[in-house]
Amino acid sequence: MITFLSDVKYDSRMKVIRVTPFNMLLGTNPGSQLSQAEQEAIKTCRTTNETAVKYEFYHEHREIERIFAFVTKTVKEKIYENPNAKEKKEYEDEQGNQWTHLDYFKNRIKTFFNNLRIVTSNFEENSDDTDEVITNIIQMTQEIWKYMNSLPGNDKVIMHIDFTGGPRHTAAIIMAIARLLQYDKRVDIGDVLYAEVSVRHPEKNCVHNIKDIYHLFDFVAGAEEFSRFGSALTLKSYHENYRLDDKSTAGGPLLKAISDFAEAIKLCHYKRFKHAINQLKTEMNEFHLNRNMNKSGDALMNCLYERIEADYTELLKSDDVNDLTLIRWCLKHDYLQQALTLYTERIPEYLYKHNICSLTDKGKKKWDNKYEDDQPGYNLFAIFDGDEKTGQKVKNHFRHAYINIIQKDLAKKNMSWWNDDSDKAFKDIKTKVEKLTEDKEVINLLQCDEDCLKRILPYMTVYIKDEDELKDILEVYRMLWNGSRFDEIPEKYESILRKIKKTFFGKEDNQLGDLCEFRKKATLGIKYETLAQLFPQLGFPRTIRMIVNFCGGYVACDERVQCDVLKILKDYFAIRDERNHTNHALSIEKEYDSDTIKKMISQSVDEVENLCNKACNYSDTALGQ
Repeated sequence: MITFLSDVKYDSRMKVIRVTPFNMLLGTNPGSQLSQAEQEAIKTCRTTNETAVKYEFYHEHREIERIFAFVTKTVKEKIYENPNAKEKKEYEDEQGNQWTHLDYFKNRIKTFFNNLRIVTSNFEENSDDTDEVITNIIQMTQEIWKYMNSLPGNDKVIMHIDFTGGPRHTAAIIMAIARLLQYDKRVDIGDVLYAEVSVRHPEKNCVHNIKDIYHLFDFVAGAEEFSRFGSALTLKSYHENYRLDDKSTAGGPLLKAISDFAEAIKLCHYKRFKHAINQLKTEMNEFHLNRNMNKSGDALMNCLYERIEADYTELLKSDDVNDLTLIRWCLKHDYLQQALTLYTERIPEYLYKHNICSLTDKGKKKWDNKYEDDQPGYNLFAIFDGDEKTGQKVKNHFRHAYINIIQKDLAKKNMSWWNDDSDKAFKDIKTKVEKLTEDKEVINLLQCDEDCLKRILPYMTVYIKDEDELKDILEVYRMLWNGSRFDEIPEKYESILRKIKKTFFGKEDNQLGDLCEFRKKATLGIKYETLAQLFPQLGFPRTIRMIVNFCGGYVACDERVQCDVLKILKDYFAIRDERNHTNHALSIEKEYDSDTIKKMISQSVDEVENLCNKACNYSDTALGQ
């Protein structure tokens, strides 16, 4: 039990500790089985916090192993008959014993809890320092966790709460501890108690168990959890364990629809997702029609209904949610993995249904039997991603041209133009690589007309995969060319140096015979295969494969939207690669952070929508024919 110990109240007029009767503490004990003295002992309370402890023992018949109590300086001091007088007189009981407020409370409850231990935590009374209050909360929570960690691992802890004693903000303090403890799966919150005293009508004195009110916080937390994270676990737990007696009849089916929708979000199964949306929409309408706001259960569910109605407007307002709306909704609610999956699986189908691209007769002859018919759009994108022979020829041409650039630049006998600055060589190689797409041989390989080339060549990009590695190789090359020995190369280039030794001299532990040995080796004309092994490879965007399909006559697309399609396809495959990296937990360095991926998806979805709208405006053209 968590409590806040109050000081003992001394009645200076009657010269006794103040007594408060609680008849209801007799609980289910039949009066005929108890003597009058026993009944008086049970219902008579002399300390504020005694009421909650007696409630658990006598009314609910429960054992308590620990009481975690906040205590102030006053509670730890002696009880005085005249606490405000200059010369204080200590209280003595009939046996002549003097007590602190804390010890008096312990003595009062020891008769019915033999194994009970009280763990105290100090609290500065009358403190307005918020930081100090938070520190007190954390210290008490740590004391409770210390006790829990001493128990066997599978033990559950039922934590009761007593709001009766302490300052006005006791409820907020103990509530904070209870909510912190609920994050530990071993903790269940039991009774939440508050003692009410009626001065005029002592027969009405009562200990209230307000756990149903406390557990409304679970409902609120569950609503927030569902709204923000798509999980209905807390809502289901509340409905099963803590629902009100006046429970919602209309809200049950709605809660099931919410739970099914949450499960569909987790699994991100497209058909199940769409079904769950329709089911949620149906149950939202049913609840709206059948709710009874005079019932507390329906009134409570209505709060959740209004939150869902506001947060899920995009999904609920139309008869059939389209794929772009679904993806945008996932992004808006930070369901990034779900957005990635839906984007990857549904964008191809969306474009296919809008007749943006289709296979030509030539394409059908080559590809029709390779893929199943249930996902025609995804299959078409797979064809875009296919590795055509022509595409391979284009890539091989670029690779040879790249190595030729390196051969010509590095095999020069006089390298004074860059041998003091390796960055000059890097920029020269990079510039020449970027211009490779202008090579006439590439145009001949593609075999398409000039107008088509003008449209598609901007997407025929080639890049060096690891520019940093190329810079490092060139820098080591420069140092060796200028006469540096292997042991003079900085340690950070060790891996590069080993590659150069193996490439030029056949073994990684080679040592130079003289300062000119490297230069002689480098100017003899290094083979293509050797340089291809040493230098980083070229990278090719998938647009090259797509261009091959356009130019080769396999895929038909209106020339007015062809560039838009290439842009979308380029972004699509970049996003799909990122999705594959995350889904398969590949051990590679991520190129994008989550915010960047969200922006990429959002922008691509907008472009897909604009493209489809543009294509609709070209109704006079037979798209995809």
